[in-house]
Amino acid sequence: MAPVMPTPRMMQPHRHSLAWLGASGWEQVQAGTMAEPVGVREALARWRAADWPLVVCRRSPGMAAADLALGIALPPHPQTRAKPRIAATVALQHVRQVEPPLPLAAVLPVAPNHWRAALLALHMESLDTVPALRVFGSLAWQTITGMPYLGSGSDIDLLVAPTTRAELDACLGCLRRHAMTLPLDGEIVFPSGAAVAWKEWDDVTRHGAGAGARVLSKHADRVALSDCGDLLSSFDVAPHAS
Repeated sequence: MAPVMPTPRMMQPHRHSLAWLGASGWEQVQAGTMAEPVGVREALARWRAADWPLVVCRRSPGMAAADLALGIALPPHPQTRAKPRIAATVALQHVRQVEPPLPLAAVLPVAPNHWRAALLALHMESLDTVPALRVFGSLAWQTITGMPYLGSGSDIDLLVAPTTRAELDACLGCLRRHAMTLPLDGEIVFPSGAAVAWKEWDDVTRHGAGAGARVLSKHADRVALSDCGDLLSSFDVAPHAS
């Protein structure tokens, strides 16, 4: 079977995007895990049979431009809560489909009862005030697979990509308010592609860190300390910025 070529929208998948593999992609993943424990190989076989996606991860140094770094987080162990992770490298031509992380609305039916009303309130407010909120991490995996990922200490990992400084301010205000009733975590993605933990950004920029303040930023292929002013300047040079 010939590999399914990616569409133009798939050419530059971002971290946390969901990637569905074709048959040749699964063969590449499974061939690379032959030395793994039987449990890992069985988990991969179940994943393939269910046609569940993998998640796009940060690229390793030296990776070929035509390859994607992908991963799977398995459900945590019932006693230890250890969450086995499977890493894989797959040629982009063997990826059948790539989509952004799940929208917040998609996880509402799966969210625990004690989160649901507050999550719905966050969703409804976000529709009018901020760009699309997307979900990754344990709540997303549980929504995709139906398996038990969430525990008493689980966070709700949100991803949001404002396109203007005004949208950034709206995002932070919305997340700050709802973090009083929900265990919110996650990242803000700046127009440059740099992703910063929203809590760290909020803390640094709200408490007078001053000129030259830096935050940890995650990129497609590296982690770096980025100047807050440079990150804000990315709104000014983005094609869609006003």
